[in-house]
Amino acid sequence: MRKAVGDDVEIYVDANNGYYAKQAIGVARHLADYRVGWFDEPVLADDIAGLTAIARAIDIPVATGEARVHQVGSKS
Repeated sequence: MRKAVGDDVEIYVDANNGYYAKQAIGVARHLADYRVGWFDEPVLADDIAGLTAIARAIDIPVATGEARVHQVGSKS
């Protein structure tokens, strides 16, 4: 992937809540060689323990939350 796009292109990965924490950590460790800018929503946004475990275990920044909509976060 990195070889195809070169060093001047940012790579971001959106996992779309597709993993459990242990799986996401494994995937992220493989992605590290590609200098990924962030790993977006590797687990469900309300899996705080999973997100914490992932963030502590990998060097890629973890992004999440844009799909988390609730009464406090939105207006009618």
